[in-house]
Amino acid sequence: MDNIDQQYNDQLEWFTSQGLVLDSRVERRQVNGIYGMYATEDIPKGTEVLTSPLEVKFPLNTKYTYPNEFSFNEKYTHSVVIEIEKGKNSKYFWFFQKLESMEYLKENSCYFYSAEELSILEKMNPVLHQQIEKFILVIQTSINAVCDFDESIDKDIALQIRLNLSSRSWTDLGVLPIFELFNHDDMKGVIIQTSTNRTKRAYVACVDYKANEQIWGSYKKRDMYDFAIAYNYFDPNGTHYIAPTKRFFQFAENDLEKSIFKLTSQRHKLNSNEKDGVICYQLAESEVFLLEGGPNIKLISYIRNNCFQSFDELKRGVCNDLSFDKKMMQILNFLLEVNKVDEFQIEDIPEKLHRFHDMLVKEKEMLLANISWVNANSDHYLLDGL
Repeated sequence: MDNIDQQYNDQLEWFTSQGLVLDSRVERRQVNGIYGMYATEDIPKGTEVLTSPLEVKFPLNTKYTYPNEFSFNEKYTHSVVIEIEKGKNSKYFWFFQKLESMEYLKENSCYFYSAEELSILEKMNPVLHQQIEKFILVIQTSINAVCDFDESIDKDIALQIRLNLSSRSWTDLGVLPIFELFNHDDMKGVIIQTSTNRTKRAYVACVDYKANEQIWGSYKKRDMYDFAIAYNYFDPNGTHYIAPTKRFFQFAENDLEKSIFKLTSQRHKLNSNEKDGVICYQLAESEVFLLEGGPNIKLISYIRNNCFQSFDELKRGVCNDLSFDKKMMQILNFLLEVNKVDEFQIEDIPEKLHRFHDMLVKEKEMLLANISWVNANSDHYLLDGL
């Protein structure tokens, strides 16, 4: 048994003593060099494959008064560093034994990419590059805030914790050991639920699993960029989503555009600010996606409430089909135009960037499929160009 397996067994033993229950038909295996959770026997849909008492979680440190502007991740990062520095004397020692190491993160996280590596990604897709730069800035700002608050903590440990939280934190719960060992698949994944009597959380199978089949976990629907940037991986064979409204801002400068913004803000949640008479805004709603074969209902709804081409159309409060199709094509053509993946051969870029190349190939495939969807669902005018 290698050290990784022993570490897992020791961690599982400790959490079992705290009330965690892993179904006896589930075991951890290494297949093709990748660890995952597998069924040893058939497991029917609806089975609780993993449960844990709600109180088994790492708590925020109550000895400190954190600034009001501290996010959960900043409070959690500081609290964890304090505990980790206690070593095995910490009550919560086993919570953090399966975290990604700094050695792994330095090799895989885009936070540590060189200027040359980031330049390659910028040439492949400037919007992707902007999202990576945003991710790096968020992490840097967060770590600086934590270290300014408490200069005694180890900055490298704080950075390790903060980067781990980017890929494995459960909203306001933080790290949930054992739960985090299920690899992601949105369609086949088990889903986390709270029991009706609110005494435990459980991973519940949403499909039937056959013996020797991998049991997946669902990390919820996310923009494909999120997995490649924050989660340090991309599975070309998975089910993917593009959140176009998160990738650019919209601007309202003239009277028509400002009237469209006003109507849209009445129908949707927006983040906005105004400077020099120009309103900059962005949709602030979740799961607004381009799917692999077309837009989802939420995206269709938003576009229909934002694609007006004239005041006459706006007064009716309902856009016509031509306006909808024009707006959809503008978005799709923009995203397609900035995707330059065809100009790069995967063997010519550093191996650590391969997941981004694979992702951009998949993104282009999805964009072309969505363009086909618009053409198939519009009148003949689209075939001649807009």
